[in-house]
Amino acid sequence: MKKRLLQVYYTLPVQLLKLHAKHNLLMLSLWFVLILFLNGSIGSYFGFEYLFLDPEYMGQINFWSFFMIGLSFGVFLLAWNSSVYILNSYRFPFLASLYRPYATFSLNNAIVPVAFVFYYLVKLIHFQWYNEYSSQLEIITYCSGFLTGCMVLLCM
Repeated sequence: MKKRLLQVYYTLPVQLLKLHAKHNLLMLSLWFVLILFLNGSIGSYFGFEYLFLDPEYMGQINFWSFFMIGLSFGVFLLAWNSSVYILNSYRFPFLASLYRPYATFSLNNAIVPVAFVFYYLVKLIHFQWYNEYSSQLEIITYCSGFLTGCMVLLCM
C-alpha cells in the first residue's frame, strides 16, 4: 500500500499540483478568486456571481449565453496552461522526448481546472434549480452550452 501511494505521489499531475503550491501561488490564486466570485464572497454587492450563474446574451438566458461563458473559460484555461508551461516546463526535461509535450503537460495540469468546472457546474445547477426554477431540460442545455464552449476552444 505504501509503495502504491509513493507511485501516485510521483506522478506528473501530483507533482504539478505540488509545483503550483510551491512556486505558482499567485497564478493558483486566480482560481481562488474565481471561486470567490462564484460564492458571492467577492463582488456580491455588484452581482458578480450572476454574471457566471445567470448570464444574458442578447437579452436572453439560453444555450448561447452559457456558450459564451464556456468560450471565455476556455480562453482563460489556455492562457493559464500556456503560462504554466512557459514558466515550468524546464523542470520536467522528459517532456522534450514526447510527441506532443504541450498537450501532455496540459492534460496532466488539469486537476485544478477540472475541480473548478465541477464546482461551477454544481453551483450552476443549484442556482438554476432553486433560484430560477429552471426545468431539468433547461439546466442540461445550460451545462451543455458551457461545456461545448470550453471544448470548442480547447479542441481547436
